[in-house]
Amino acid sequence: MAKKNIFVILFDLNGFGYSCGRRYNPSENEIDLSILKFLYMMNKKKPVFVFAEGYGATFFIKFQLIRQINISGLILASPWLSIPP
Repeated sequence: MAKKNIFVILFDLNGFGYSCGRRYNPSENEIDLSILKFLYMMNKKKPVFVFAEGYGATFFIKFQLIRQINISGLILASPWLSIPP
């Protein structure tokens, strides 16, 4: 992708995946702030596409509906649109 001049950054919550920090269950507000900080640091001269999967996709649907962040595109993979009892 770098050869095509596409800027790619991966994001994960602190303590999950390969990110640093201890694993814990952050509040929605903490997740919200993490995403806002992350998007603020993005290179604004290039298009920003967000890819979110699973719970992240579900959370980002709500996040984008409320915040309406200016991004070029949103790609959602298997969002939790309903959770069986």
